[in-house]
Amino acid sequence: MPDILRTDGRISRTLPNAYSELMLPVCGGHALWFPRKVDLGGGALGDIGCIDDGAFEKTFNVYESLPGDLPLLQRPTTGVTLDEHFNMPSMRSSRRSTIDLHISGSSSVASLPLSVSPATIEPRINLQEEKFAFLIPPQPVQMDHLSLDRRDELRNWLTVHRRMLREGSIIITKVVRSSGWLGGVATGRKVETGAALTADAPSLGRVEFGASRTYEATMLADIKGPSNWTSNANAEYVLVVGFLMARGRFGQLRDRFRLAMPSSSTSHARTMPPAQPGDLPTPSRPSRESQPRASGSGDVKTEPLVDIEVLSESDALEETDSILLTSILDHILITHEDIDVAVADSSVIADFIDAYGVLPSPPEIEPVMTTRSVHVKDVGRTLVESVGFVDRLRPVGIAQHPVDSLFQPLTRTLSDSHPEQDRLPPPARDQILELSPEDDLTDVERAYLFAQSQLVSHRVHIARHLPALLEDTTPVDAVTYIMPLLGPLAQDTEAVQEVLVAGLADIMRWFFTHCALVQGDVPEDVRDPPVMISVQSFTPLLGNLLMHPHTLVGASAQMVVVKTLDRIRSADMGVTATDLLFGAVERGLVERELVFEVVVGLAHLDNEDDSDNNLPRVLQPSDGVALPLHIAPPTESAMPTLQLVESLRGSSSGDALPAAIAALYRVVDHCAQNGDLTSEEHSVDLSQGPLSGDASSMDAAGICRLASMSLIATIANNAIMPLSHETQIAFVEEVLRQCEDPNFVVRREAAFAFSALCKVVSQRNFSKQMLPLFER
Repeated sequence: MPDILRTDGRISRTLPNAYSELMLPVCGGHALWFPRKVDLGGGALGDIGCIDDGAFEKTFNVYESLPGDLPLLQRPTTGVTLDEHFNMPSMRSSRRSTIDLHISGSSSVASLPLSVSPATIEPRINLQEEKFAFLIPPQPVQMDHLSLDRRDELRNWLTVHRRMLREGSIIITKVVRSSGWLGGVATGRKVETGAALTADAPSLGRVEFGASRTYEATMLADIKGPSNWTSNANAEYVLVVGFLMARGRFGQLRDRFRLAMPSSSTSHARTMPPAQPGDLPTPSRPSRESQPRASGSGDVKTEPLVDIEVLSESDALEETDSILLTSILDHILITHEDIDVAVADSSVIADFIDAYGVLPSPPEIEPVMTTRSVHVKDVGRTLVESVGFVDRLRPVGIAQHPVDSLFQPLTRTLSDSHPEQDRLPPPARDQILELSPEDDLTDVERAYLFAQSQLVSHRVHIARHLPALLEDTTPVDAVTYIMPLLGPLAQDTEAVQEVLVAGLADIMRWFFTHCALVQGDVPEDVRDPPVMISVQSFTPLLGNLLMHPHTLVGASAQMVVVKTLDRIRSADMGVTATDLLFGAVERGLVERELVFEVVVGLAHLDNEDDSDNNLPRVLQPSDGVALPLHIAPPTESAMPTLQLVESLRGSSSGDALPAAIAALYRVVDHCAQNGDLTSEEHSVDLSQGPLSGDASSMDAAGICRLASMSLIATIANNAIMPLSHETQIAFVEEVLRQCEDPNFVVRREAAFAFSALCKVVSQRNFSKQMLPLFER
């Protein structure tokens, strides 16, 4: 069978282009259709190359290997962040469409974060729009990126030497790596009614689409691999890249000429506009012989392109993928005739999405840039060019965005996600933000006021920058102004909650290391430093997020617990340095709070029949945490945990209780489902599957026990550092208790937790506590 993904130029470009365009607002960079290993040229900081057919093709590295007279840059020792945890277990272009991750050859559904081989997953999509893309990386997922100063250093180098490189060359400034990948693009057409669709796609395996009321799925092209994935594999495949690009007038004119000149069918197809969703045929996956690149079907070892001759700008006539930054720079050259070259980092796109909630459209934006004359190197000569260095983008007609003036001191970061339904117009008309420059307010005080905005984009921006904001403030200001923001933001819209939970582990760490921790309430008569906070300050916050019906929020909250426990154990074992205010006693307080009050405590939430007064006290608001700030009313899907429990307790029968059970069942199972607890559109059929016969007896306490078992399994599967002996005993005892739960779904989740604990507990605990269970 011919490989149409490689022989049809239109398709070979359309799929990678559609995938990267749809994923750009979600992952904060250019998502690669064909991930490759870092050591095989898949992308590393300082790599020079091109994005071609959905893969990054390395030519050189600005720190290691350059041909001819091109000068090497010294590899920086500061301003470089390596192996940073990337807390995005599931990235989707829209929340309306949903995914089930069914494991091939079984009836099981994979949980998030993904801990099984991506090659064994059969994604089943319930499509609710014309185009949809997703990326679900297995653990570990890590990010490397450069600071603004280091990016400026590379920008200057690229400006001077760009003519010595191939046209379209980029320099990598950020990479997101994982041990594997699972992603894809789905398209559909709008219909009045839909039914379940199952098809055998060439080289893609069996594809199933859920029933849809409004859209009929017409195509799914997925990528997954590698075939030899293991649970202890390193994060060596590059999934997302950020980069620097310089665009000259030659490249712009060359592309215009190619568009105007009809040529062969292949070249014409490559330059035509993207096809409509219904026009895309189902592609076959590239074979190992015809495509020397990492494909969805396995791990193809590919050597980096190290023998490429240095070409001048006029010799470079190869095509590359459609990249939004290219279109933006070309538009800048058209509208600014006084410059010869436009240079920008792809982070300006993510920053624009952060500020305005939409993808930048070249005709509707204008650059904020610095222009200067630069002596550039060409083959055998030196030229003087007028170069425009793009600092940021803004909509046409807006002189300055309030967000820009408020957060100029903050380090610019790439976007994690931004949902489509929160695309809002520029918030320049919000009267509450019109503060005078002479108001003598600090950035922290402005942020406090900014969080009261009625626009979601403002509150998303605040939630995203809280970790960076804490680094520049004092503990007194943090407790006074920032801590009161956490509770309302955790009960805000899902867009705000997703961003908040992504940085919550760093927020908690800052407070634990800069404030004195006390058990119980903070004494009111203590005024001397250090500032005191209660160890229970974050317990109700974590409880609300862990019980959230939206999968991404709940799964990310679980990883917050995992990361915090890892940091505590790392300090206890001497792997990392300890902090003066976060010594062994304080770490013990936090660990016990997380283990007994949050993880184990979830299983005893709303337990009125247990007479043991020593049962964990969970999810009760602490008197030591004041939350006076009034934020815009939260959505129903952001209902606090205690309200959820009360509503479930009051439900005697009918649809409310089963629908709520189904919603939370999807959360703890991490099946990438979402929606309100009582939503008919997203509720599952309780007459089928493991919930059948047990839903009617599943009360609020049972739902909490289910969530507790899921959290224990997640900690056991994802913790990097060994669990303490006290934690092991607590988890094992709770799992053994829930193995006898009357509800099937709780027992099933307890079995998963039991299996995960068997791999991490000591041999003594296994023999003494867990082994006897097999004799029952």
